[in-house]
Amino acid sequence: MNILFYSRGFAPIGGIETLYKNLAVFLQSKGHHCSLLYWGAPNPLLRSIEAADVQIIRSFWQWGCRWNVPDWVMLPQGMKEVKKADIVVFGNAIPSKMLAPLRKSAGPHTKFVFITPYRPTPPQQAADRAEALQMLQLFDHVMVQAGAFEGDLREIGYKGAVNVLPYLTQEPAAVAPFPKNDVIQLGFLGRLVEDKNIPLLLQSFKVYRTLLQQQKTHLQLFGTGHLQAEMETLTDSLGLKEHVTFHGGINNEKVMDAVASCHLFAFSSNIEGQCLAALEILSCGRPIVATEAGAFPEILSDTRLGQLVPQANPEKFGAALYDVTQRILQKDITEQSVRESYNLRFSASKIALQYEALFKQISGESKAASGQKKSVVSKQ
Repeated sequence: MNILFYSRGFAPIGGIETLYKNLAVFLQSKGHHCSLLYWGAPNPLLRSIEAADVQIIRSFWQWGCRWNVPDWVMLPQGMKEVKKADIVVFGNAIPSKMLAPLRKSAGPHTKFVFITPYRPTPPQQAADRAEALQMLQLFDHVMVQAGAFEGDLREIGYKGAVNVLPYLTQEPAAVAPFPKNDVIQLGFLGRLVEDKNIPLLLQSFKVYRTLLQQQKTHLQLFGTGHLQAEMETLTDSLGLKEHVTFHGGINNEKVMDAVASCHLFAFSSNIEGQCLAALEILSCGRPIVATEAGAFPEILSDTRLGQLVPQANPEKFGAALYDVTQRILQKDITEQSVRESYNLRFSASKIALQYEALFKQISGESKAASGQKKSVVSKQ
């Protein structure tokens, strides 16, 4: 198969960007031809993709723009590239006025696949809902990460094919033991932006410290974003400056070491899809406490992986952090138990093969012995 990953802006760290890397590198290793079309500055994640012999096609534009100018500039190049592809993968919503010419330029064999970056919540305004539906109808398949997301698509009015499949993580290394010291290390991995609701995390951490009483704890934030300075100020005002470390952005190669340095992780998000960072953390044997945003209710339905917080306020969230910490201290949750529970549903090797089978099915290459298409992972 010829598979084109249509990226628009390619951030140096992000869930969709990391999914593109994991998926493109795997498919390229299986003998398929993968290419990535993007605009943006070079970064380590892109270099790791290129090192796997995935073709990199870059538009000259480097910076974002509120009027989508970089996307319009890249459009003619995109119209040229989609003609060569069997599958075109989109990881971000794209305006229908931009998607329509891409669709028109593609050959009759080319299939457009949209992997949702967030839960597709139905828009409130009629005009926004109409635009969302018009965009969705230009895709041949939409991929979501939790069963509940399909209901959102149907509510918008989308009647096309929907495939439920988790994000693909990289193959994890051996599980590292919990840190051997007397300080409980709480971690956060992600961007410091509004959707992640870092103020709730910081306020909950203060409650958590009170509940732990004599037990020492420290909050490690791995990631950067335009709210970092504001969150550092909030940390100071809450009296937490000595107990919180902002590490800034970290390279993809250092993620596993960052995860291993903590006992548990917290996600206080307002909006999510299926948080790829959360899956990577679980694969390393670390439990999670999270809000009900995105796919977290489905991920944490297995309580061996952590705890869900239905009511996202500091008291409830802080109490959940305390409960999971006690389960770690009592060895009810261990590094190996988290990894084993994770592997039952999210094993990278199994999920990778499901992606390949699904893409083959969509492109019409995969046939059952009877001559009919397989339908292992998709549903109409």
